[in-house]
Amino acid sequence: LWGRGYGSALLSAMLARATLRSFGRVVATSVATNAASWRLLEQQGFRRVATLVQGFRRHGVVADLHRYERNGEG
Repeated sequence: LWGRGYGSALLSAMLARATLRSFGRVVATSVATNAASWRLLEQQGFRRVATLVQGFRRHGVVADLHRYERNGEG
């Protein structure tokens, strides 16, 4: 199911809802090794503001996280 635009559609819908609710800022994180995820965020206007070194820890996996932000109104 990868590459069919579902992620883009979902993110667009979430951002539209954030705009309707007048959110001033939207924050997202992505595991640094998941290039498809952070590329999608960047395509939707998010900008990387920080990298959390070893910010992800689950089931023995440790990875860096990228933190992204975008103005809620686009």
